[in-house]
Amino acid sequence: MIRHPHLHHIGEADSLHHSHVHIFHQKGYNSSMDQSSGYCIFVHMRNHLQSQEGRCFLWHEGIARRGANEISTCIYKFLQEKDSDGTEEVILLCDGCVGQNKNSVLPSMIPYTLEHAKNLKKVTVNYFETNHGQNEGDCMHSVIERKVSKQPEIMVPSQLATLTQMARATGKKQYTVYEINTVDVIDWKRYGQDIGLHAWRDALDGNSLVWTKVMSVALEKRKGECDMLFKHSHMEEFSVVSKPPKRQKDKYKSKTLPRPQNAYASVPKLSLPKYNDLIALCSGPKPVVYQQDQIMFYSNLPHTQK
Repeated sequence: MIRHPHLHHIGEADSLHHSHVHIFHQKGYNSSMDQSSGYCIFVHMRNHLQSQEGRCFLWHEGIARRGANEISTCIYKFLQEKDSDGTEEVILLCDGCVGQNKNSVLPSMIPYTLEHAKNLKKVTVNYFETNHGQNEGDCMHSVIERKVSKQPEIMVPSQLATLTQMARATGKKQYTVYEINTVDVIDWKRYGQDIGLHAWRDALDGNSLVWTKVMSVALEKRKGECDMLFKHSHMEEFSVVSKPPKRQKDKYKSKTLPRPQNAYASVPKLSLPKYNDLIALCSGPKPVVYQQDQIMFYSNLPHTQK
């Protein structure tokens, strides 16, 4: 088991959840596994701080990457579930990783979610202070990693999905695993550009939203419209962002927001050297990967030709 040195976290609290994105690789007895470039499996974990319910969104690098669109898609699916449960307000907690969390991509997803929600009315994103990113989502990773460490081999992502579900001790509710597909990932970055969220910067009190400095951003559905609030310090009061220019609304004749598009036109491709490295594990007189279904998994991975 390899724990990636640069992990990024995002969590939710209303219902008080914390979560992480972790990276796992294959493991096995053969030393060739250590020499291989490895195949990344991404697990986005959500832990309910009160009920200790755990949800894991799982995909691998043959499905999608691990950027802001992927994280926002997981959060979108989670918010849909909370809305169906009757939740009216959710608070997300996350670190200040600009590439995944502290940008306009995640907030771009929220207006669309609120517009189509039956119960959910407000979503707030709170960012941790620098060097204070530890959260209770670590416990889920520890439980899963402990379960995985007892397994002699993990060759394909489906094995990790099963182990994740079975990670908890008998008597506790199992973690729920959602396997993400390429078609599930939404291009929330482009969607934010389409709705003009980048223009939502100036506040009614004279402040201006700076994404690299923001410590909290909230979006709230009021009378059919979505208001955005922000603050650059947790000690401040929220500043209410003024409405975007009229021309942004004129772009769409309908009052409803445009439909977001898929992030990927096709599945991501591995580089040819990495693909060959993985295939090498399936061949030779003593292959590391020897079960036919596992060999088929690696053989069928999309890859470049150069």
